[in-house]
Amino acid sequence: MATTSREIPSTTKARRIGVLSGDRAEVGLIWMLRAAGVGLVGVSVVGSFYGLRGLACSPPVTILFDMLARPWWVVAAFVAQAVLSLAQWGARHRAARDARWWGLFAGALLISAGMNWVAFAPHLLAWGWPLIPVALTVIGGDALAEILVIS
Repeated sequence: MATTSREIPSTTKARRIGVLSGDRAEVGLIWMLRAAGVGLVGVSVVGSFYGLRGLACSPPVTILFDMLARPWWVVAAFVAQAVLSLAQWGARHRAARDARWWGLFAGALLISAGMNWVAFAPHLLAWGWPLIPVALTVIGGDALAEILVIS
């Protein structure tokens, strides 16, 4: 018995499971980057929560319980992070036309990164990370969140 094959007509699209077309893959990547940016903003809120209080971040298991126990500090962290994020976003938008706005962007970024440094750096340094990678992680994570969310 002979086996014959025939060509699939060009009007029908053969779909393979798990394969995205180019435009869908691009949209998926954009949404994934934005979700990562929102997640990093959430981490910045946690950093603001502990940084405003001048404390190092608790172990991940107890962060939620700490935040539920102190709702006014959570509100303060959200307000602080919202103000700093809006200052950074607005300054980046305005800096395209006038370079003087980069000062506001840098100031807001340094304040936000400073709160995150107080919260996260002691643990990273205690785990044996060198100072430069810790600084790049804390400051870069704070800057990357703002860039991913608004880009």
